Order: sequence, then structure tokens, then C-alpha cells
Amino acid sequence: MSQNMAMKSDLQIPRTRLKFGERAFSVAAPEAWNDLPLHLHAITNTDTFKRRLTIHLFCKFYDLEYDFI
Repeated sequence: MSQNMAMKSDLQIPRTRLKFGERAFSVAAPEAWNDLPLHLHAITNTDTFKRRLTIHLFCKFYDLEYDFI
């Protein structure tokens, strides 16, 4: 997704002047959230979100495909 096409659930990422600032939690956390698939953004139950996030990260790490129904 390009910078210009921000989704409704995307978080705003603060600008930094130094490379060091990009590693700050205030920058890294919104970037990580914005990189998640939209189906994870929509989950309202914490336990369900954690389970599906674990599956998403596992599949991403091992380059597996998955489909949530």
C-alpha cells in the first residue's frame, strides 16, 4: 500500500529526522500495525486477535499461505 492510500484503520507514523528515531516504539508500533492485513484490524475480541496474529506471523515467517473464513 502506498503512503497516499492510507486506510481508515491505519495509524499515523510520526516523522523522524534521524535513522535512530525510526527504531523508536512510537514509530515502529504504528508501522507494524499498518503492515497487518485488514482482516486482523477488524477483529474486536482480544483472544481471537492474538490467535490469528500468531497464525499470520507463523505463516509469514515460513512463507505459507493461509485463508481465514
